[in-house]
Amino acid sequence: MGRGVHYHHCCGLYWLRPKCVHYYSWYNLVPLLRSNVECTLIDQMTQVDITQEYVNNESIPIEASYMFPLDERAAVCGFEAEIGGRTIVGKAKEKEQAKREYDRAVAKGDGAFLLEEKKADIFKIKVGNLLPGEKVKIKITYVAEMKSEVSDLKKRFLLPTTVAPRYTPPHDWREGESDRNFEPMSGAGKGYEMSINMSCHMMSEITAISSPSHSITHQINGKTASVGLSLGSQVMTNDFIVNIEVSQPHEPRVCLEVNESGDLAAMVTLFPHFQFRDTPAELVFVVDRSGSMGGSRIRHAREVMQLFMRSLPEDCFFNIVGFGSRHDSLYKTSHKYTDNTLREATNHISRMDANLGGTEMVAPLTSVFNSRPIRGYPRQVFVLTDGQVSNTERVIQLVEAHHRTNRVFTLGLGNEVSHHLVEGMARAGRGTAQFVSNGSDMAEKVMKQLKEAIQPALQNVRVDWGGKVEGSSSSSSSSSGPQGSIVMSLLGYTSPEASAPPAPRVEVHQAPFRVPPLFDSQHFVIYAMYSDNKPPSSVKITAESPDGPLTVELPVDVNKTIRGKLIHTLAARSMIRDLEEGSSWMSELGYDVKSARVKDEIVRLGTKYQLASLHTSFIAIEERTGNHFDCWFDPYYQEEVVGPLHYEAPALDSLLCAAPAPSCAPVSHMRARAASPMCDAFYDTDEDLSSGSCSEDEDCEMESASFGALRECEMECAKLQLREERSVFKKKEKMVVKDKKSAAAPQKNSSARQETSSVPSVTSIAMEQGVNGSFPLTDSITNILSLDRATIQAMYSNFKISKTLGGEIGERIIVTALVIAFVEKKYAKEKGVWDRFVGKARGFLEKQLNGKGAESAQDILQAVSALL
Repeated sequence: MGRGVHYHHCCGLYWLRPKCVHYYSWYNLVPLLRSNVECTLIDQMTQVDITQEYVNNESIPIEASYMFPLDERAAVCGFEAEIGGRTIVGKAKEKEQAKREYDRAVAKGDGAFLLEEKKADIFKIKVGNLLPGEKVKIKITYVAEMKSEVSDLKKRFLLPTTVAPRYTPPHDWREGESDRNFEPMSGAGKGYEMSINMSCHMMSEITAISSPSHSITHQINGKTASVGLSLGSQVMTNDFIVNIEVSQPHEPRVCLEVNESGDLAAMVTLFPHFQFRDTPAELVFVVDRSGSMGGSRIRHAREVMQLFMRSLPEDCFFNIVGFGSRHDSLYKTSHKYTDNTLREATNHISRMDANLGGTEMVAPLTSVFNSRPIRGYPRQVFVLTDGQVSNTERVIQLVEAHHRTNRVFTLGLGNEVSHHLVEGMARAGRGTAQFVSNGSDMAEKVMKQLKEAIQPALQNVRVDWGGKVEGSSSSSSSSSGPQGSIVMSLLGYTSPEASAPPAPRVEVHQAPFRVPPLFDSQHFVIYAMYSDNKPPSSVKITAESPDGPLTVELPVDVNKTIRGKLIHTLAARSMIRDLEEGSSWMSELGYDVKSARVKDEIVRLGTKYQLASLHTSFIAIEERTGNHFDCWFDPYYQEEVVGPLHYEAPALDSLLCAAPAPSCAPVSHMRARAASPMCDAFYDTDEDLSSGSCSEDEDCEMESASFGALRECEMECAKLQLREERSVFKKKEKMVVKDKKSAAAPQKNSSARQETSSVPSVTSIAMEQGVNGSFPLTDSITNILSLDRATIQAMYSNFKISKTLGGEIGERIIVTALVIAFVEKKYAKEKGVWDRFVGKARGFLEKQLNGKGAESAQDILQAVSALL
């Protein structure tokens, strides 16, 4: 997949043996005894406790490392280790201080435990001096917001269990991005299982629970439910996803929380509802065509693109950009949406394949962002990707730098997509993010995103917390119009009464600092912390729309104030994310994300609210007395590999066999078993992968590190010096990666909602539509409608339009009406899929029939519907 390197991030406890010669080290997995996840879901929030138990079967004490993935929105707020019946509780401290304390404890022979954030969605734990025969339980606690799916009636819980291989472009490697990658490991063998128990507590009746990723069991009891894996425990080869459907729409509200220190925090949560007319737009589709997109992913991308093209507004410009190690586009610049360009796009999409090499996103995005804008057509960028890159922060920063002229929407494809990349790009680009794991709900999700993109953006969104927001130059409260004036409600265009006099001004710390964009039926959540701990009487949100100001005022019931730290924790995590991504109040004042002032503020928040972050880590020390083993390893030895390894990867279908015992060998001739779920790095060739890509019924997804499916293995890895690594780049040494279908196929789910035949049927109907929304009389249409041409033409002759309009246009009107009636009847449950292109078809009828003295659009639709 082009130049660069893919990294598998190891998930599980492993230890480092002494170096055998020169730069060699041995990595050994610490056997996993059991793994358990306990989840508590309360409305839109969740708390997750992950516990894994390992044992040291060696005859010497070891230093072990533990990698695990998390939801990128998660706030890691707890870390414990239990050894010998003793529970050691971690405490968040400044990162370098925590490292020093860990090293000192290990050198003394004490037990030491360190949790660090490596990326926003990947964490690492180190266990120092794990004694022979000793068992250790590692427990991580985090809290997070739940994401809603398509509507406010469906909520989505995600438990990341895998970290896919991440592609590192060569230039990013040289520029120092390598320090964010991890230790190479490899091997194969027995998979381990994980048990999951969920307790759900919703605000209204739970109507359905399903999983698109795994087979589950569940029991619903009104507003509560319990969920577990159907087999009790399963090998986790992909992320665990549960969808929960409720009976009542989400009620907008303000929640107040007081923590044990008496500090006050607030959370506003709502689903706004509004409808506007479509606006002209330039729509650029940036499609990942790297090798990792092979199989079902590129097939889904093609389906998504065909749906997009049939659902675009008539007045728009568009372009399609494919990227891998290189990028190409359908047109040099965006073209007007016409029947001719639609045909060209259709042919281009049908030929798209995962054959452009590695996943390098910076160049194609830069090309799109720097292209000349089209006056009167705001640019909307859609990125479709499996999100497997290592330079995530650089990509997000690029999007942030161009957000004023480019609104970015992202669609993550596959079970192992990087949520941090997909969510981060959408957050920076003021758009939305959606995920498609196995094709379920794919069409409905992308149509919702398209609808969001072609609606005018709400400007100047403001939240009045009843006080001055930290970092702002004026009060967060502002009048949306004259006292007593009529305003349209953000929740449905009602006329609220004039606002009461504002409460006294207080200092408010808002998170996120920049108010997120508002989209129709999209979950909106924002936090605040009050310096003087005085609650407001209400919170008001105001936004400017093309039709005037929209506003909603939410009352605050202080009698329902809860005691705890959940809201405080989520608010603090949001503030830290702002600081790390350069969107905080400090960035507004000109501070760079790498400045000491920004780091100090992150440390202050992380230590105060006990959160892991880029600059804070959890440290726990088990002080030991009496005789214990000497520390044979160097506690200051840094085992992170800072460059690529040079070895040959075997075929993926050989990975169920046990790996042979490793042996030391010169670096230039080193070979290792690779590409199992515990494998961490392998090279891609510079060659085009089109000849080696998977067939349409295969998935050539790269093997990933699995949180619950560890492999027992030993392998020898080389630790190359940076000088040698650079010489490897200069020599451009290559190796072959045999990319075959893995014998360990993704686990099927009997209770999961699979793709139904209706979705491709609806897509095939949309493929017949013209740019203006009409449908011609073709053989394909007659086959879909099960009506012959003679019947349709006879039907047409019975309408007045056959005389007033006549010709092809009259015939198209009848065919279009038939298709509308057919789709709305046959695919009523798939409205989210066909709503856009059926809306275009209705628009065509109204445009052609209004004022023509014949039947109205509604008359014709009713008539043909009765005939069907």
